[in-house]
Amino acid sequence: MPERLPMSMLPAALHIRRGVTAVVGSGGKTTTLATLATLLEAPGSPDMNGTGVDGTHAATAPRIILTTTTHIRPFPFTPLYTGERGSELAQVLDGHPTVCCGTPAQDGKLAAPKMPFDGLARLADYVLAEADGSRALPIKAHAAHEPVVPTETRSLVIVVGAHGFGSSVESVAHRPEIFCRRSGSCPCDPVTPELVAKVLASELSDGAIPCPREASVSILVTHVAGERHLEDARRLHHALGRPVLAVDYPQQALWSIAE
Repeated sequence: MPERLPMSMLPAALHIRRGVTAVVGSGGKTTTLATLATLLEAPGSPDMNGTGVDGTHAATAPRIILTTTTHIRPFPFTPLYTGERGSELAQVLDGHPTVCCGTPAQDGKLAAPKMPFDGLARLADYVLAEADGSRALPIKAHAAHEPVVPTETRSLVIVVGAHGFGSSVESVAHRPEIFCRRSGSCPCDPVTPELVAKVLASELSDGAIPCPREASVSILVTHVAGERHLEDARRLHHALGRPVLAVDYPQQALWSIAE
């Protein structure tokens, strides 16, 4: 049975460690990043044992950078830094616990920052990066050039949108032809947790989703609305053979699904 957790446990449940976190997949990456930043801002963000997320007791609010390796829109109500000087970014972080960092791109979006990720990790406790694109679709398979996971990544979060289950592959999957090839499905087939598990297992095993050797990997099912979606998350867990987290952000509801 899914175990209900307080939303404050999300960073610990996703094994978010100090350093770089990359969020990939589809169906809720941006909301996940914003939620993690809000929860991590609290001094001593608790894990399951009441200590900090990385096992320490933080005395002050940590510094957090929100950024991307692809493209994002600036986070609202968050200071934005678009330069390339570490000293300037450090000054912004002195006045604001969370800063959005990137390079101006077309249509008001941000591209990857000019500073390297190891430099960002020296300036902030947590560097939270959106490392994938999905064109706002809930299901994703990856082409050879994506996702763009920094080599410094210590926590890798793979997002799956539960609102894609039950609809046809061609209507809800980004790169449906790759999804079909990896899952053995047809474009008109309904997306099931078992098909998503096949794609994820394939991409993790052959490096299509690159995972640095020391990084943790977490599966997060978003847009969970009701028992049917919880059952879908449970099926994904059983088919994939990995623990799965399920979240309903509007309702501030979080579940852990594991043996």
